[in-house]
Amino acid sequence: MNLLKKIGIVLGAILFLLLFSLLFLSRCHVDLSAYDEYLAEPSSLNDSSLYVQFAGISTLLISDGETQILTDGFFSRPSMSRILLGEIYPDTLDIAWALDKLEASKLDGIFVLHSHFDHSMDAPEVARITGANLYGSASTANVGRGWGLPENQIKVFESGESLQIGKFRIQPILTQHYEFPNALLKERALEGSQNIDLPLVPPAKAFDYKMGGAYSLYIEHPQSNFLIHGSAGYIKDGFSKIRPDIVFLGIGGLGKQKESYQVQYFEELLDKTEVKKVFPIHFDAFAGSIRKSLQGPTYLNNIMMDTEGSLQATLDACRSRSLEAELLPQWEKVKLSD
Repeated sequence: MNLLKKIGIVLGAILFLLLFSLLFLSRCHVDLSAYDEYLAEPSSLNDSSLYVQFAGISTLLISDGETQILTDGFFSRPSMSRILLGEIYPDTLDIAWALDKLEASKLDGIFVLHSHFDHSMDAPEVARITGANLYGSASTANVGRGWGLPENQIKVFESGESLQIGKFRIQPILTQHYEFPNALLKERALEGSQNIDLPLVPPAKAFDYKMGGAYSLYIEHPQSNFLIHGSAGYIKDGFSKIRPDIVFLGIGGLGKQKESYQVQYFEELLDKTEVKKVFPIHFDAFAGSIRKSLQGPTYLNNIMMDTEGSLQATLDACRSRSLEAELLPQWEKVKLSD
């Protein structure tokens, strides 16, 4: 066997191993079963109970028995290969399945926290099915227009402007998206922080879903006040004037941050708000299948996110402050007030 043939065989074997490794990393998911002890118990409810249901990432359905509001409404789970190399689009069958699972029969509003695909992509279809208004940034509005959502269902909000829906008073607060510590990822993410200036028609590339401004929601209700913070970024003193009983805390990527960033993050979101209880969110998979039980991110995605580190840092921060911290079980109704 000549030298060139041997080199070709070796290179072919290396290429095969690389492709196999990439396939494994992009399809297999981090096991979250070690955190089952932190799962909140499903609640017994009456007709007026205030409760939440978690559908993954930062999609939360909140209801008091009269009014239903939803954040993001992201139910499609495109493959990592499509996210990285191809085009993505709303999976209408999975969206309908998930809405049925949530019993979202009388949705009164959909609030998109920012316009990356794992927050905004499915929201216009959710609005179409339920007839609810779609609330979000000007970029989210263009995601809605790209799906053909009627203009009268599209509502652009401004930071600090409160909305009243049923007994819910909802205040969007402009904040900061998670900041990647890796220089290459940070540069790519900054491209994604731009706006969506024209209607975005799917299928589209994942990075076509620009952030368009990251918002958190401060929601006041006679039974409880809570903050929904979907991305692990912050603005100094951005939440010091609100007093939520509960924070739904986005933690994706915290495990990759320096300790100084984590300390400042928890100071802004836990200390300055004087919160009593924390539900971590946005630590799970945005690729795979919504019809499977809650999964950790793929190993490929976890290289950038360190989910176990993010969860552990959050649980340790809550423990050191004597704060109650629980993970939300997927789909189950969990009471938000005594």
